[in-house]
Amino acid sequence: MPVTYQYFTASKLNEKAAILRWETSQEINSSHFEVQASIDAVSFSAIGRIAAAGNASIPTHYSFTDYNPKNGVNYYRLKQVDRDGQFTYSPARAVRFDLVENGMVKYYPNPTNGMLGVAMTGNMKIEAKVINVSNAAGIVVRQIRLGANSPDVIQLNMNGFAKGTYFIQVKSSTTNSTSRIVLQ
Repeated sequence: MPVTYQYFTASKLNEKAAILRWETSQEINSSHFEVQASIDAVSFSAIGRIAAAGNASIPTHYSFTDYNPKNGVNYYRLKQVDRDGQFTYSPARAVRFDLVENGMVKYYPNPTNGMLGVAMTGNMKIEAKVINVSNAAGIVVRQIRLGANSPDVIQLNMNGFAKGTYFIQVKSSTTNSTSRIVLQ
């Protein structure tokens, strides 16, 4: 690997910005890091570019601030590009911004033993929507796409997942709601 990461984190800087930090312990012929963002953990787009050290065998620290996060969960990843054009992606990290009201979706029971009810009200009933289930590290472990006029309550079966904390995001054209769920 031309670049060895020590860590890559993403967190809230404040209510309107996310800060991404990463450190490399070694770089060989690295050109730059393209910072990418997504609201669905599938379609990523570039939001910034940071020059890389090129060749380094000592820890090198980097950071990038996203001053325009979207409502709900924002997923971030790094595209590390070498001087010869080859590239690799880092794992995605998630940061939640509650800039939209969550009242359109109810999640129950929480904590859950495996079956989670996701109840939608208002316009969400008649809109196409995506449900993302992310683990505590921000990695999407399941994605469900639902068409318009789906049931008001979706039963989400989490029995195959390891016990722990998950984030459930329901996104439509008018709402982006995320809730922290504990699976016992």
